[in-house]
Amino acid sequence: MNFKSILKFFEEHIEKMVFVLAVIIFLWLCFKWVIISPNHIKYDSRRFTPGAIDTFIYENFALALSNQLQRPPEPAPSYEPEYENFVTWLDEPLQNVKTDFWQPPPWPLDESVITAGRKFAVPQIGEVTDIAAEHIRTVAYVPKEDVTPQNPYDRARHEASDLDLVTIEAKFDVSKLYQTFYETFAGPTVPGEWQDPCLAQPVFAAVDLQRSQLLPNGRWSAWERVSRPQIDANKELFKPIENVENLPGGGVKLRILQYRPVEIARSLLQPDSYVIASPKEEWFPPHLHDKYEKIREDIERDERRKAAEEAEKEQNDVTRRASTRGTTRTRGGAGASTRGGSMFSQGGGLFGQRGGTGTGMQRGANITRGTNVRGRNTRGAGTQSPLRQPSDTASTTDVKKTKTIADIEKEYENLLITNYAKLSNLQEPLIFWAIDDTVQPNQTYRYRMRLGVFNPVAGTDNFTEEYKSYKDQLILWSNFSNKTDVLEIPRRLYFFPLAVQEDTKSVNVQISKYVLGYWHSSEFPTKPGEIIGGVAKPQPLTEEEKSKKVTLPKEINYNTGAMLVDVVPVNTWVGTSNLSQQLYNDLLYSYDSNDILRIPIKSRYWPQGLLTKYIDINNAQKEPREPLREWGAKSILRGKTPRKEKGERKTLESLLKEMMGQN
Repeated sequence: MNFKSILKFFEEHIEKMVFVLAVIIFLWLCFKWVIISPNHIKYDSRRFTPGAIDTFIYENFALALSNQLQRPPEPAPSYEPEYENFVTWLDEPLQNVKTDFWQPPPWPLDESVITAGRKFAVPQIGEVTDIAAEHIRTVAYVPKEDVTPQNPYDRARHEASDLDLVTIEAKFDVSKLYQTFYETFAGPTVPGEWQDPCLAQPVFAAVDLQRSQLLPNGRWSAWERVSRPQIDANKELFKPIENVENLPGGGVKLRILQYRPVEIARSLLQPDSYVIASPKEEWFPPHLHDKYEKIREDIERDERRKAAEEAEKEQNDVTRRASTRGTTRTRGGAGASTRGGSMFSQGGGLFGQRGGTGTGMQRGANITRGTNVRGRNTRGAGTQSPLRQPSDTASTTDVKKTKTIADIEKEYENLLITNYAKLSNLQEPLIFWAIDDTVQPNQTYRYRMRLGVFNPVAGTDNFTEEYKSYKDQLILWSNFSNKTDVLEIPRRLYFFPLAVQEDTKSVNVQISKYVLGYWHSSEFPTKPGEIIGGVAKPQPLTEEEKSKKVTLPKEINYNTGAMLVDVVPVNTWVGTSNLSQQLYNDLLYSYDSNDILRIPIKSRYWPQGLLTKYIDINNAQKEPREPLREWGAKSILRGKTPRKEKGERKTLESLLKEMMGQN
């Protein structure tokens, strides 16, 4: 068979050969990939198909685990102390260290080894005296987030807000406390082997401020503990824990170590107050704030006096110019002179005074000045020399040094506990205070305080028989102080019914609200069934206030929450001997639809307290407003000297010397 015949055979049967080859390949693939699967898993020296491995795991592991979970629990192995191994591990790096020198004995693992048998009394803490409380209403920077040691007050986000603060201060004899602790734990009456100077160092544990609130029924509520102010970064640490069983890990000794640093003692006993944003207010402890208020009143009175003197001077200049023009006209003849002088000398003149030439002008000037200017005779007639002094003028030897706000700040700094202070060295009683920033407007409170010191042997058996009940008492308390005077927190919102339209019973109500240190008022016509108040824009700023960059809220919410119920006529008789009929209308209102309250309409019928408040608020709104000061900025009153008192006025001799020196 030649090549051509072979080629012809393939050409004739090629499709059959391809078909046979395809069948062979198909059969091989089916055998290898279907009958003999390559997806085997090798586990524990064995090969498993996917189905076989699931069966193997279920039978050998899942069932065994299920049976184990159903069996009762087996006790855990007992703990083997590793103290010896730990000590060995510590000692290994020190094998070649020279140890032939004296070493202090280590603190024993069991303190009872050296404290067993000691018995102590419990020291008396002493008295808290001279308690005083004071309320201030101001604008302060209030934190907008929680203040913690990691996020202190000066780093927390804050905003200027109205705030009512009550500060309560008292005195405590620290030197007597140290003496008492020394006598109890290390004094000569204590056996030598029991004396412990460490226990004889008292550590302050708590300032317990409590308040009672006047209830609507006229009774006082039970005393409740006041929490630390929200700006106190250590407020969680300073929560009193009075029982040893409630202590966190570390026990009594760790708690005392936490409070021992003088910085903690200062924060506990003399906490910082809020940063004041009000331009004319400062925070001081009550006894210093009283002095500050007097100085501030003197400064404001002095400013009013200067303003009055400037106005008088301006008026005198106008009068003098008018007098000069009148005198000039007298040069034309006697008749002209009479006409010129009549402006001041005849009755019905410029000031409506009678008297000789010049008398009317001077008396008119005195009327302008008024009686608020100390040291001037405002009722006498005639020209008064500026060197004339009243008869009660004191001599220069009685002149007292004028105090300033800087002096008050120095007094405040002198009573503070510094970071390097030793409380045991204090000779004068310690002045400490607490701050209540949770008081509410229109509420009445009273306060009391006591001071707590750690019981250094709490949790032990080192008590004499008489004092065994103190074993679990962590804090030794002083007696409570006397109660403070009653503090009334004034309202921040008032409404005053001014007039009524009797046909519609619509009442025109002025609502006044204290916002960011100033009073704002707006009038709202209100009908029965409507809520008294609303939202309004504040009064616009003056040009002077704009130049100072005073900022105002865009809107003020004057909503009182009270609904006007009705307007009812009142017919009553007033007087004692001579009775007179009085007709007016009462505004009926309610906050909760249960209790109906009433108030007269029109100021002439208001109670005296409400009328006084109305006048005070309206007068306060006339005062120029100042911009809020930035964080840490000084008050605008800082550095000013108040008006001098009577005993500080200059004598005639000193004034003459000054004039001679100037000439």
